[in-house]
Amino acid sequence: MSDDLNMAEKFKRGCISVLVGAVAIYCAVGVIESIWPTVALILGIAGVIALLVGAVTLYRKNAFRVVDEITSIQH
Repeated sequence: MSDDLNMAEKFKRGCISVLVGAVAIYCAVGVIESIWPTVALILGIAGVIALLVGAVTLYRKNAFRVVDEITSIQH
């Protein structure tokens, strides 16, 4: 009889653990849904800034290379 009670208690604890886990996941998804637009906006702005910095860096690097080639041809 005590084995049945022990198994029932284990089953009950397992069910409660699954329920608590499901509630935790539900709350986490709710938090992520509420902050997602802000995070997406911040990442988008950071991506645009990174692209602009990269483009300016490449432009300057290539512009100096062209100037060096022009001055070496003239001399």
